[in-house]
Amino acid sequence: MRHALLGAALLVCSAGVRLQSSQDLAAKGVADTWHELKDGPHKLAWFHAPGTATSFGATLMHYASPTLPRSVGAEDLRGWDPFFRFYPPAQWFKDGLWVEKCDHAPVTDEVYQEYKGHFAGLFRKPMERIASKWRPNFWLPIDAYARRTNGTVALELAGEAFGEEYTEFPGRKYCRGLRNASEGEAPPPNLDLAVQRLREGFMFVGLMEEFDLSVCLFHAMFGGECLPVEFENMRKGGPRSSYPELADLYNVDQVLYDIAAERFWRDVKAFGVHREFCRKLCANVGHIFERTEDDAGGNSTVNAYAERIEYDWPGRWVLDEGEEQ
Repeated sequence: MRHALLGAALLVCSAGVRLQSSQDLAAKGVADTWHELKDGPHKLAWFHAPGTATSFGATLMHYASPTLPRSVGAEDLRGWDPFFRFYPPAQWFKDGLWVEKCDHAPVTDEVYQEYKGHFAGLFRKPMERIASKWRPNFWLPIDAYARRTNGTVALELAGEAFGEEYTEFPGRKYCRGLRNASEGEAPPPNLDLAVQRLREGFMFVGLMEEFDLSVCLFHAMFGGECLPVEFENMRKGGPRSSYPELADLYNVDQVLYDIAAERFWRDVKAFGVHREFCRKLCANVGHIFERTEDDAGGNSTVNAYAERIEYDWPGRWVLDEGEEQ
């Protein structure tokens, strides 16, 4: 589904389903929008680069098949084979779900043409994504690992490599043992093709760093109830590890991230998504967006900026990166 976002105007998708702006949602009452906005299965292709939140799959699977049990979450998506044995695509995803044996499969020309306009996924700052995949006991120092994995998101999106092909130890098996990681550094990707596909093929883009707002935005755009399983891998935020070795390195995936970020914040504005809006829209998980004493307290670093505190706030919940893929 390709959407043209024109301010707060009403949108019409290719399937004829009427989508509404945040003003419409507020007028009608967000709790009443689930059945009105959408019903039945929905065509979907999840673009999932390594280190960009398996948890988001819960949101997407419940969109693709609204009749899935409410308890289906990220834990169920850590292996495609068992998941699809329990929930056969022909039965549960009748409108068409991109199904592959590998979680981080490349977007081939055939796949792109089939699902153009129906891709959805999260993007992440390249160096943070690399740091999340690297471990101190890896065979390479983190700066060498960053060079080896340069452009892996673009390679996957352009259909040139599997997501794990250069993030794993050379020769190590991945994709249920069906493939081996390659030697050396990743080749230069077809960045122009990856950019074109990101601009033209995605119905939704979110940001890993803005996971809570990304899930909220998805529901604001496409309807559906915010389920607790979508946020079950979140915790109160704390300091993150930093790696000075990465400070001067450049990753070509930054181009994709910048495009995704620009669109994300444009969509956030167009649909009126902010913390208070999400607290009402996602009432089932109100603690994720709840107000705290720190919001107006002297130890708040953002309380002087009324608008900013709707997008970043003290004690904000974040994903537990150790559990994400």
